[in-house]
Amino acid sequence: MIITTHWARDEEYHLPHFRHVARRTIGIHESTGRQKLDPNTGQYIDGLYWSRQWEYAWAVQQAEPQKGARVLDVGCGTAPFLIYLGQMGCQAYGSDPGGGIPEESIDGLWGIFNPCFGWPWVKDLRQEGMQEMSWPDDYFDRVFCISVIEHLPIEAVEKGVREMKRVLKPGGLLVVSTDNGEKHELIINTAQMPFYGDRTDFNAPATSRFIYFILGMVFQK
Repeated sequence: MIITTHWARDEEYHLPHFRHVARRTIGIHESTGRQKLDPNTGQYIDGLYWSRQWEYAWAVQQAEPQKGARVLDVGCGTAPFLIYLGQMGCQAYGSDPGGGIPEESIDGLWGIFNPCFGWPWVKDLRQEGMQEMSWPDDYFDRVFCISVIEHLPIEAVEKGVREMKRVLKPGGLLVVSTDNGEKHELIINTAQMPFYGDRTDFNAPATSRFIYFILGMVFQK
């Protein structure tokens, strides 16, 4: 039974696939030369924020992007996920509205529009928000949106979800994670696409060793 849409659970962080992806993405992050932030601040643990150590592995596990697949990371920031997708053999594309100054960005990594970012693993980066993307209709096999939705107002979420659906190929997968449970109904109602997998599990864990819960959802166009 395939359950793609579900809340993160503490025990998943220790599964071999999750540990492997965490090591790979942490390595990409560290290869940029940016110093690790103090884990006592609650920002980054082992060089990568704790939630990403679940979200990236979950996204890859559920979407199963194949070599040569055209994939888009919406709101990619300067995080290592886009480069990881390229290293998997995907045609990796990214979009993000801006920043480039680590201290002013939520993710605080190394500057998305630095010409060295992602080379040679990233096909194209565009400085644009999810509400109005310049990619053609039905262009991507997979569209990822990792920990972006919770930072946006309702109108931006609605427009962004419609845009991500627009650029996704028929049969393609939209993979979304959020730590704001209040917005998941908005995403579902706006996407108007069936969930991918045999069933969903919207029962959040009773407890967590982390400061909040993360919900991952996978839709198929």
